[in-house]
Order: sequence, then structure tokens, then C-alpha cells
Amino acid sequence: MKYNPSRIIPKNYRNITGKFASKKASRLISYESKLERDFLYLFELDNQVINMFEQPITIQYIKNNKTHRYTPDLYIVTPPNQNDIVAEMKYNDDLKLELINNKDKFRALIEYTKNKNIDFKFFTDKCLKIKSDAYKFNTHFLINYNELSSADY
Repeated sequence: MKYNPSRIIPKNYRNITGKFASKKASRLISYESKLERDFLYLFELDNQVINMFEQPITIQYIKNNKTHRYTPDLYIVTPPNQNDIVAEMKYNDDLKLELINNKDKFRALIEYTKNKNIDFKFFTDKCLKIKSDAYKFNTHFLINYNELSSADY
């Protein structure tokens, strides 16, 4: 399964945006926050992640009699015996507000993933690996050596 981004991430002066060179995806993956970038590093080294696609789908939902659009951050392909994951990466404080003010979009996504062997998950800055500066430093360091064979040592 391959997803093309359904939304292009624009340059942003409020958040860190950029591109992550993913060996698993064999291409550059766009991100629109430091938190998303840090999770891309973690997913790149995670054996349970086969591939990743940013901004994978856009769904429409109705709120206050108006049609709105919602595009989750990432689609994560997992091994065949597991459900794939549609991921939303949010800072915990922002997520609390989103769940109060915009829960309709998350309900719509849950409905979209129903009966498709896809799970919807939130990833926040409360993740122990993301909170650990040492862990993040090591993942960023190790990614640089991802392509080296033992002969290169």
C-alpha cells in the first residue's frame, strides 16, 4: 500500500518544518513540528515499523452544519500480523484542547479506520523516549550510521 501526501506541508514560521531522509520509506518525509521529527527518528529505528507516509489521507466531517477537512500526520505500515497505524502527533497540552474543541474530527477518523485493520493512535511528548534527551541524541546519532555495512567499520 502506498499513500501520496493528501496535503503538502507548507513552510511555517511558528513551527519547525522540514524533511526527514527515511531509509524505510526510501524518500524524504515532510514534518511540521519538532515533535513529529523526533517521532520519525524513533519510528525509523523501530523494527515494528515497515514504512511511513506523511499526511496520508484527508477526511471530511461535519461540525456545526459545516463541512471540515482533517488530515492526520502519519500512516505507519506494520508487519502483516498487526494493524497499521494512523498517527497524530501532538503536544500533550495541545491534545487536551483538541479533544475538548475538535473531537468531531477524531471521531470521523475512528469511523474511517473501522473495519480496515487500521488503528488510530495519538503520540505525545509524554512518551518516555521523546522526553529523554539522551535517547533522542542517540537516535539522531545512530541514524547517520544506518547505511554503513560492517566492512565500513
